[in-house]
Amino acid sequence: MALINPKAAPGSRQTIEVYEMWSAIDALAASRGLGSLAALRVWALLLLFREPATGQVDLTREDIAGAVGLTPRRVSRILTALRDRQLITTRRQPLPGQQGPGRVVVTMRAQK
Repeated sequence: MALINPKAAPGSRQTIEVYEMWSAIDALAASRGLGSLAALRVWALLLLFREPATGQVDLTREDIAGAVGLTPRRVSRILTALRDRQLITTRRQPLPGQQGPGRVVVTMRAQK
C-alpha cells in the first residue's frame, strides 16, 4: 500500500482519504461500548491492510486477532460493532471444497 502524502494539495484524492479516515477514527473513538483501544487497534490494522481501490481487507479474523493481541471472538464483536456503526461492511465468501458459511470479507466504507 502506498503511503499517503501529507503534503498533497487540498482537495486531492489523498487529502480527502485522510479526512475520511480521520472522521471515521474520531467517530470510533467517541463511540461507547467498543472497548476503545481494542477497537482502534483493529480499525488501524484494517486501514493498513485495505486495498486502496476497493477498500477490501484481505485478513481473516484470526489474522487480525493475532496481530492486535485479541481473541478471534473479541475481533468478531468489534467487527460487528464497526459494521453496526457503518464504518465497514461484511459479507461471507464461500471457500471452495469446504462446507459452512465461508470467510468474512471486510470492506472499509468511505466516510462523508
